[in-house]
Amino acid sequence: MKNHSFEAITYYITEDAMTKMLSHCIDALPFEACGFLSGKLGFGEEVWKTKNSSSSVHSFQINERDIEDIHETVEKRNHQITGMYHSHPKALAYPSPMDILYAPEDLMAYLIWSLLPPKPILRCYLIQQKAIYEISYKVIKRGD
Repeated sequence: MKNHSFEAITYYITEDAMTKMLSHCIDALPFEACGFLSGKLGFGEEVWKTKNSSSSVHSFQINERDIEDIHETVEKRNHQITGMYHSHPKALAYPSPMDILYAPEDLMAYLIWSLLPPKPILRCYLIQQKAIYEISYKVIKRGD
């Protein structure tokens, strides 16, 4: 991980979005879960669960049509995709080589849930030009 100018960035996630993401990740076990967050820039307000079409414990793949449908719906709500999340059922909450290779080039939060015992852990990153930058996140009540 590199030192960077992103250190001051905080991604804000509503309590409701946190609950929905974690629930989705647990429900998808033993496979990786994946999805998107939308809202205003820097905020994860809505969760968009997607199907992991690879049905794998070590990777995820999202159908291109599902991505297009989510983008269209989010744009109609005058919001934008602000984050992408997935789970690591048997690994730490750190981007894998595959995560880095296929990370979207858009400037968005990249959230990873580790489901290793004793409890789930969420970490948040920006991945730009294959470089990993950890950023902070803060859970907020809707309307904060």
